[in-house]
Order: sequence, then structure tokens, then C-alpha cells
Amino acid sequence: MTALDETLEAITDWFAHAEYSGLILPRGWFGRPFDNQHLLTWAHARQGKLLLELDDQLLLVLTTPGRPDTKDRNLTVTFAQLVFDWQGYGDLQPHAEVFSDGEIQFVGHPMSTM
Repeated sequence: MTALDETLEAITDWFAHAEYSGLILPRGWFGRPFDNQHLLTWAHARQGKLLLELDDQLLLVLTTPGRPDTKDRNLTVTFAQLVFDWQGYGDLQPHAEVFSDGEIQFVGHPMSTM
């Protein structure tokens, strides 16, 4: 098993226990803090990239992701680049952002079984 496969497995296992997650991007919270709860709907590893889909409409493409770090109920993943491609809730308006060399954090719900 490659390091990328281990990273993918750690993330999918974390979501299996947390079920829903808040999302903190390098620029801050996506949506209102602790209000938006996202479900991992698809995940795949591809040659140096990790693709994560939340809620069937938020796509995170992490290039050279680091090993996930868990602390309390949260999961942090570093990356060399992140492309965040998403559609607005309700209007499906397309959006895209690119972040270089940073981290994302998935925030577990306080009532999860973690």
C-alpha cells in the first residue's frame, strides 16, 4: 500500500466514524463555523493527487497530500496545492479556488461517535 493509499484510507475511516464534518480551508471556514456539516460522498487516489467529494457537489483535489493528523475530533491534511471546485447550495452556481502549500481541516461534529 502506498502512502497516498494510506492517506485515503485514513480519511475515509475518519469520515466513517465522524459521518459529517465542517470544513476549514486555508482562507477559513467554508460556510458558517460549526453550522455546515458535510458528508464524504466519493474519494479516490490518483498519481500524487487525492480527490474528495463532499455532498455530491464540493470537489477537493489535493496535490501531494501529507499524512492526515488527527487531534480531538478534527482531521488535518497538508498539501502542495488544493483546487476547490464547488457549486453553490440552492443555485448551483460554479466556483473554483486554488490554494498553494497549506492545509485543510475537517471538523468533527461534537456529537459524533469518534
